[in-house]
Amino acid sequence: MKYRVRFHAAAERDIAELLSELAPKAGVEIALRFVGRIVDYCLDFETFPERGTRHDEIAPGLPR
Repeated sequence: MKYRVRFHAAAERDIAELLSELAPKAGVEIALRFVGRIVDYCLDFETFPERGTRHDEIAPGLPR
């Protein structure tokens, strides 16, 4: 069974901010690759939503 992964608007802003902070320091290509790996990791929850350790103390059902 596949699930739908959606990014909250705040998460999208965080990703964009991370990219804009990294690009001048590490170069655009490296920054895009780094941020892309983070996004890909999140998108993998589509297939494996139960992986990782839950952090209910932060938010109910939040995986690490």
